[in-house]
Amino acid sequence: MKNAKLISIIACLVAVVLLAASFIFGFERSVESDWTNVMSVELNEKFDSAVIEDIMTKAGATEFIVLKTSSGQDVANGTGFQAYFKTGEGTDAKAVFTKAEELLSAEFTFKYPGTLSEYSATVNNKAFLELWPVLIVLVVLLAYLFIRFEIKTALATLLHAFIVCASTVGVISLASIKLSGFIAPALFLVCTVALASGLILCILNKENASKAEKACCALAKSIKQATTASIIMGALLAVAFVIMLILGGVALKGFALAALIGVAINTFAAIFVMPALANSFGKEN
Repeated sequence: MKNAKLISIIACLVAVVLLAASFIFGFERSVESDWTNVMSVELNEKFDSAVIEDIMTKAGATEFIVLKTSSGQDVANGTGFQAYFKTGEGTDAKAVFTKAEELLSAEFTFKYPGTLSEYSATVNNKAFLELWPVLIVLVVLLAYLFIRFEIKTALATLLHAFIVCASTVGVISLASIKLSGFIAPALFLVCTVALASGLILCILNKENASKAEKACCALAKSIKQATTASIIMGALLAVAFVIMLILGGVALKGFALAALIGVAINTFAAIFVMPALANSFGKEN
């Protein structure tokens, strides 16, 4: 492959720049991943969530999530709700709460007085470390790569995963996609998909190398097969995440969007970057 090393270097530089941009510009936290005010209300009748959302807007909430609650298992038909909301600068949460109760009383009959509290599920290093079982799986997968295949091949796979993950983080930051508690699992999923793409290439190359006379011929065949497999995998995952975006709840949409971006970047990298990395680190004859 012509200019394999140049493409590899450019891909790494782009990934580093995007990752640096995420530190420079930072991230925008969603309503459920920052210090948030929670209004809990129990009504005497069923309600439409759209009505509650309209009331929260009129009460002065700048961003909010309304979740139905129920004393039984049928939450969809429950008569209570929790509204997670933020307020604008200089606006008191208590004032929004009082106004919301006033507007609610005009529409519904209260079963119990509303309560106001604070909630936090901040996305930070601790949130990632709490997913330690996933970290163990990734470490085992990396160990398998280095033990089962040549060091150069394993390094190329690891570099591919870095490019995909760093680029995904950078795009999330630059696109102002709001961080939620579901972003960490989405990034781990993207990392796993990226490693899987590299692992497919490693396995195919090892199998083809045992049959071909020249290593470069085996590598070319393996790249073609692995690229096809990555495209199919990316397309299937994209369909699943688009369905989540359409049918999922507010929190699930954040996970689906972040994962969809990562899968799209991985598919692009599998077509253009992974072959270049494989040629740069692979055998020449």
